[in-house]
Amino acid sequence: MPADQAWARLVNINDITDVVNISSDKFTIGRLPANDLSFPHNKLISQNHCYITREDEEIYLTDSSTNGTQVDGTKVKQRKAELKHGDEIHIVFKKNSVENNIAYIFEEVSKTLPSDSLEATQEYEPVQATELEESEPPRKQMKKGDGDTPAAADDTSAAVEQKSVADVRDKIGDTNEIDEALLCIICQELLHDCVRYAYLQSGSEE
Repeated sequence: MPADQAWARLVNINDITDVVNISSDKFTIGRLPANDLSFPHNKLISQNHCYITREDEEIYLTDSSTNGTQVDGTKVKQRKAELKHGDEIHIVFKKNSVENNIAYIFEEVSKTLPSDSLEATQEYEPVQATELEESEPPRKQMKKGDGDTPAAADDTSAAVEQKSVADVRDKIGDTNEIDEALLCIICQELLHDCVRYAYLQSGSEE
């Protein structure tokens, strides 16, 4: 059955390479070889187990089996159920022996992206770790934005500190000069006291 004529397809859940195309408005599933999808040696499947039909814009699965069919988790037995794109169809469902289960995903071709488009949507540009590690802190980046390099910024800070020290020294004077001035004042006071004492002594002797 040519894939380009298919309007829908069944994709095996256990093997996604197992794809069955649906091109007719009625697609039959069962054990008899005459079915579109046949399981001749599986006795868990009825001879004419179920069939998929397309009616105008609606799609249905009709069960005609003994054990029933599951459509997206809901058991359908001897009745018709609406079938939608992406529904999971369990032709055989055994809760306690999952190895015997037979299940397919129903897909409408018109709602399925081509493989090339699907791969394109999964492409992305990974973040390079080296770029994150080598990025500079925000503080340095802001300085660069102002047109200064980090070295120039450091030189500017050192110049400001030196100027501040110079301003303080201008106001209070050099430390050595202060010490010398204090020493001179003390010496003058001592000399004054000595002269005065000598004067008083000479007066008392007279």
